[in-house]
Amino acid sequence: MSLRISKFILSKNLKTALYVHATLAFGLFLINTPSLIGGTASLSHVIRISIIFFIFGFSLHTGNQAYNEYLELKFSWIKQLRKRLFWSLTLFVVVNLSITTFLHFWLNIYFGGKMLWPWELWSSPMFLKNGTGTLLISLFMSLIFQCISFFTEWKTTFVEKEKLKTQHMESQLTAMKNQLNPHFLFNSLNVLSELVHEDADLSEMFIQKLSHIYRYILAVQDKPLIELSEELKICEDYIFLQKIRFEERLIVDIHIDPEELNTKLPPLCLQLLLENAMKHNQMTKKTPLKIEVIINNDHLIVRNNMTKKNEKAISMGLGLQNIDKRYTMLNDKGINTFSDQESFEVHLPLIKEKQFSSLVS
Repeated sequence: MSLRISKFILSKNLKTALYVHATLAFGLFLINTPSLIGGTASLSHVIRISIIFFIFGFSLHTGNQAYNEYLELKFSWIKQLRKRLFWSLTLFVVVNLSITTFLHFWLNIYFGGKMLWPWELWSSPMFLKNGTGTLLISLFMSLIFQCISFFTEWKTTFVEKEKLKTQHMESQLTAMKNQLNPHFLFNSLNVLSELVHEDADLSEMFIQKLSHIYRYILAVQDKPLIELSEELKICEDYIFLQKIRFEERLIVDIHIDPEELNTKLPPLCLQLLLENAMKHNQMTKKTPLKIEVIINNDHLIVRNNMTKKNEKAISMGLGLQNIDKRYTMLNDKGINTFSDQESFEVHLPLIKEKQFSSLVS
């Protein structure tokens, strides 16, 4: 907290507070000019009142702004409303009462010539008269800070949600284009044409799995998140189709704890990573493509061995960027990739039920 306050003191907010309260103090001095001219008040008295007014105003302004900026880092108005209200009220009382007491303590010594302990000071006529009014002014200033903070966060959250909707629609459209592209359809129909003459039952199952994939794509196009269990089901269908095509050249191992199946992720992310691994690596009986899907530290990890094709395939960078943007818009956590000469892996953050509720609220 002290580091944050020190940064605040050196920021533009300090300059603003200086200008505002110096202007108000000068205005107070001008208001008392007729009293100076009329001889009802001395110049030293007016200057002293103006300086005291500036010190109180600037100190309380700085204190309220400092703890408000600290709360901005700790508690969200949208996601942690109760905590934000509790700590706003608590820090308001602590900060403002401390500043007011401290200033009255030194004023009492300077002008009254005696030192009073805080509990003695709080019951003194001077504190009851001036301190109460000061705290009311501070309350008004604090309410302004809190209102500005709330509406700023609300506006930012609203804009981010709109961006998320747009990004989601674009990413879903991209995913649909990837699945509806002529290559995928041509390869699937080519495999099917061979199966029809060899195994009628397997051909029927192939058609059912293919239809499941397209129905799933249409069903999730308006959903920002889907349960991992649903994503795994459609990936099993996708793997089934690819296993018929590549046979023993493709090995996919999925090891997921059943307790993790209710976690969520953006739809079609896992399927897209499986597709990219197949697209960018050659598969032979001697060196099959091995894909492993596991969960570790709340991340879904997709790992494959590196058997790069000799010819250049279309870069998977755009696909990974698409997934990363979707995650960043959802919870500010992007995906992570790791690679070496032997393997490549992607880590997708999994979103828990509580996180999902806060995202859609």
